[in-house]
Amino acid sequence: MSERKAILVTGSSHGIGAATVIAFAKDGYDVGVNYNKTPEGAQSVAEECRRYGVDAQIYQCDVGRRDQCERMLNAFIQHFGRIDVLVNNAGHGYRAAIEESQPHQVAELFAVNFFGPMDLIRAALPGMRERGGGWICNVTSIGGVRGALGNGYYSAAKAALERASEALAQ
Repeated sequence: MSERKAILVTGSSHGIGAATVIAFAKDGYDVGVNYNKTPEGAQSVAEECRRYGVDAQIYQCDVGRRDQCERMLNAFIQHFGRIDVLVNNAGHGYRAAIEESQPHQVAELFAVNFFGPMDLIRAALPGMRERGGGWICNVTSIGGVRGALGNGYYSAAKAALERASEALAQ
């Protein structure tokens, strides 16, 4: 187990999540790289992180599935000994008029964009509180502040994460 701080970034096999986890690796953090479906991006990101002399582990997890979130966080903590920073970055959109939406797609959207991050927070907080510190960053969207045509459910999910983040910060 390293003395370096350890960060887990969901949705970090590409895009903003990949850039985030690489930036933390450059700053000397051991990192957890998360992907959902295809490991190639996560493998590439982890290799890039290792170039900075840190431990970079890859975790497959659909953050919309509570059992997978718990398994990923447990594996991360077992490997690194703790979680110092959690970045809930994984998410996706869903464009549909409210009356044309499909209930199963709305449920999946909320599972990934709200319930998954909350499951990870709930699992990470006890250790952070016990150690007297830690950071949680929830990546949301302007959609969480104001709605847009065709994005009502996406905006609602991101707004829920915004409000929960506000309450947690208190």
